[in-house]
Amino acid sequence: MQTVAAYIIPAILTLLGIAQYDFSHHKKGKNFLWLTLYLYLIVVMGFRFEVGGDTLTYMSWFEWARDLQHWTPTDIYEPGFTIIGAIVKSCNGEFYHLQLIHAVILNTCIFIFISQNTRYRFSALLMAFLTYYIYFSTEVMRESIAVFIFTFNYKSFLERRWKTYYIGVVVCMFFHLSSSFLLLLPLLRNLKFNNRFLMVIVVACCIFYVMNPIISLLDSFVPIIADKAKSYGRHTYVGYFWVGMRVIQFSVIPYFVLYLNKKHFKTELKFESVYLYMIIIGMGMIFIPIIFQRFTNYFYPMLSLSMADLICKGFSSLNINKKCMSAVLSLVVCVGYGTYFIYLDFYEMWVPYSWVFNPIQYSERYKFANGGEK
Repeated sequence: MQTVAAYIIPAILTLLGIAQYDFSHHKKGKNFLWLTLYLYLIVVMGFRFEVGGDTLTYMSWFEWARDLQHWTPTDIYEPGFTIIGAIVKSCNGEFYHLQLIHAVILNTCIFIFISQNTRYRFSALLMAFLTYYIYFSTEVMRESIAVFIFTFNYKSFLERRWKTYYIGVVVCMFFHLSSSFLLLLPLLRNLKFNNRFLMVIVVACCIFYVMNPIISLLDSFVPIIADKAKSYGRHTYVGYFWVGMRVIQFSVIPYFVLYLNKKHFKTELKFESVYLYMIIIGMGMIFIPIIFQRFTNYFYPMLSLSMADLICKGFSSLNINKKCMSAVLSLVVCVGYGTYFIYLDFYEMWVPYSWVFNPIQYSERYKFANGGEK
């Protein structure tokens, strides 16, 4: 299974699902198609070979990873992830076995999350493909697990069950330290999309402006966080265009969605508060791009599903204005999220596809190893 066919097949199946089930009351074959996509994606992502810049880095780590007998929680990566690697090592497994475990965990989370939160399953899955799916599957493998722990724990945040929420955050930190910022998220719990929200953005930008000196002070107090922040700052692909595209994706488009919903759709927006957090954190990209990009990852699944749900509600409406606004929003989302990786040649990390049963190395991928996010 080579070239781009591995990616085209699920895209076609998802489009068929949208046409057959999302905008009709047909039910026959719906669960079968959903299960087929689930299993197919596990196979494609689980058995990939050197697909993803960070995957190459993880493969190098796995060669020297400890087995359970010699495992310690103080490895280069967080213990939640390394213990999975240690289990695989103890079973004399290969790296693709670790990939397969990750693919099962991630796809199970995605498919359950979508099924529980929208009737437009296939549209939400297509939006996931467009926004975060391949990135979560092949690049931020550790962080993607932390993201979905938070996603399923978000209800505790909304219901202010703080004990459960903070236990969930601690579990997230066992998979990726970036989730530590979630400890402060309750400070933003009362945000609303109103005139005062613009003032909040201005204040947040002022705070972000002075954060660089604060991060430098962490050397003396929390060396592990300071070292990680400095390592992110050394990435060479960060430039004005990269930052500009990220601000558009994480701040401009979410603000545009909130505006359209308030003025035109006038419907209940799923995970509305997530848009507000994404906008504020997205503005931090202007000042400390790599660090704040990591934070935005935690809201991607909810934002993606919410946008898909809103667009589908518009197309399902009898109101011509809402249909037109859904068409506009679809175009904005496709251009804003879909063209980003083409412009920066990031697609080379994933295309052509190669798998372990017929492994082919592509030298152009190695420029992304150790240079992207781990």
